[in-house]
Amino acid sequence: MLVRRSLRSGVLLLAALLSACRAASPLQSIGLQAEIDGMARDTLRSGPMAGLSLAILHEGDVLHASGYGMRDVEAGLPAERRTVYPIASVSKHLTAALALRLVDQGVLTLDDPIDQWIPPDPRVSWLGEVTLRQLLSHSAGVYNFTRDEQGQLDDPGKAHSRDYLLDRLANRPLDFSPGTHMSYSNGGFLLVGEVIRRATGGSYLEALREHVLGPLGLEDTASVQAPSDRAEVSKSYLRRDGTFHLHDRFATIAGSEDGFAVPAGFLRSSALDLVRLEEALTSLLSAASLAAMRAPTRLADGSLVGYGLGTRLGSLRGHEKVGHTGGFFSYRSVLAHYPGEKLTIAIVSNSDLQDPPVDVLDLEARIACRILEVPIEEVVSGVPGRDLSAYAGRYESGGGSVLTIRPEGNGLSFFTEAWGEQTYLPLGGDRFYQKGWPAHVWSIEFQFKGDRPRWIVGRESGGFESADWRYAFADKP
Repeated sequence: MLVRRSLRSGVLLLAALLSACRAASPLQSIGLQAEIDGMARDTLRSGPMAGLSLAILHEGDVLHASGYGMRDVEAGLPAERRTVYPIASVSKHLTAALALRLVDQGVLTLDDPIDQWIPPDPRVSWLGEVTLRQLLSHSAGVYNFTRDEQGQLDDPGKAHSRDYLLDRLANRPLDFSPGTHMSYSNGGFLLVGEVIRRATGGSYLEALREHVLGPLGLEDTASVQAPSDRAEVSKSYLRRDGTFHLHDRFATIAGSEDGFAVPAGFLRSSALDLVRLEEALTSLLSAASLAAMRAPTRLADGSLVGYGLGTRLGSLRGHEKVGHTGGFFSYRSVLAHYPGEKLTIAIVSNSDLQDPPVDVLDLEARIACRILEVPIEEVVSGVPGRDLSAYAGRYESGGGSVLTIRPEGNGLSFFTEAWGEQTYLPLGGDRFYQKGWPAHVWSIEFQFKGDRPRWIVGRESGGFESADWRYAFADKP
């Protein structure tokens, strides 16, 4: 009896010690929680933003989850830990997870032409030239048809029609030969959604619920137009002239509940659902599919692009970082996962600002720096690796945008029709920068082949490589 009692006492003591050690973890300290709260409230004030929610998961445990500000300014309703927001292009990450789940089940294949699922159409002759892998990595060359040549959104009354995609792509060639370039394309992800519909014989949302949301128990994720009895659905706001104005254009453009645009950017979710999704991918997908999802895309010329399959790639002070970002009208979102540390952070917000001094991307990077105990990178101008004239020239994106670069003072002048003229200063070597938010430095890097520029790519310190900002050298001025 004494032995049993001693053994039982020892087990209880060990359990208590383990519990105490776990509670004492710096990632779960009250002080850290208070610091995160302070960062979030500072972001609200500095924006200012109406509301945001964030969640942090570490090794399967929720370290922090809370809402800040207002989900409904008019009614005075606060943002909460499970407040639901449209997540814009983070939707692509969920669509990629669904597609890869279907690949694991043998329903889809990554490298077969998509015309095996979408019947050949005489108006769109190239369906047999592009693959699912190329669509998921934005390397197929599909026209980004959700915006017209002037960068304006298409007619919201038509954009949700199932027939709209092929009508919009009718007689329009690919922007480039598949696999040779990378250009961010919402149109490509709408084709992914159509492939999923055809392959499963149901709707995109039915497939998402059956193969991803249901198995993972994600109850806060749905189409932005899905009916909801949840009280925590956030309203959207534009900040203009010092006042928050209601803004519902996002939902208007989404169209119907299972509209054609949903796979590319019209899902809604909570920060808690997003962090749970990301950490559950290791059990949802095979090791091969997860590796493909998080691997850089290799183009036909052998160069690598910092985007996987529906997944942005990057690093924070040497810590690998994967996930996605979203921004559309009055919503901003970021989902970031640090595989080496088994740390996941998601932040969603409901406000669009003019020239914001802070953003959810900046807030995520500052929180991650604090948890990982690394300093926020300080920008120190450097010496360019070459004479400034070596970088001058005309550059073109896969989507047809033209960028002109010339020396300007001790830096470079960048000019595009969409953004006008901007100045970049040398960081050192072949990198130049513009100072962004406190934890973010927007920079570009020139990649040379011999003495001739080959590519320029956009990068964010503390963020993801901006694979959608990539230009090829065309000629000298």
